[in-house]
Amino acid sequence: MPLWDPTFLTLFIVFLFFGSMASVFSFASDLARTKDWTINLTLDDPASLPNVVATLKRIDLCCEMIVPLGFSFFIQFFGPQLAVGLVAVWNAVSFFPEYELLRHIYVTNPKLAIKTSEDGTLSSRTTNPFVQLVLGWKLYCSQEIFLLSLSYVLLYFTVLNPGSLLTAFMESKVST
Repeated sequence: MPLWDPTFLTLFIVFLFFGSMASVFSFASDLARTKDWTINLTLDDPASLPNVVATLKRIDLCCEMIVPLGFSFFIQFFGPQLAVGLVAVWNAVSFFPEYELLRHIYVTNPKLAIKTSEDGTLSSRTTNPFVQLVLGWKLYCSQEIFLLSLSYVLLYFTVLNPGSLLTAFMESKVST
């Protein structure tokens, strides 16, 4: 299949978009769980914080080792199309229980709605998340190193990240 095939380009752009969004939201979720949630949930027992962080890191590292191995077995035994389909269905189905569990944890622990600022004061997170997003972007854009940071991010998304998106693109170039 030639690289300029409209179907291939459309699917590749969609894959690139969703892959990028998944990376960004996964990073944000990891940051919220490890930096905010973990600290707020262990306020009553600060000595347990290192154990909780270590346990979360172990779970994360085990998943990063087991998932590629499992996916390669799926590809080997079921073929690439069925393996990708099974993973897509699994992700679609598991999204709702995962979301509901995270929401349940947030609702049942009122300490998660309170964030400790750098000066030690408490501030409530009851503002609109879209307003917070816009304010965050305004703050980011007003920084002295904004252009340098933005250029690094754009460069990282294109050639510096040896992730699955770049690998898929390079494999498609080799196979044509």
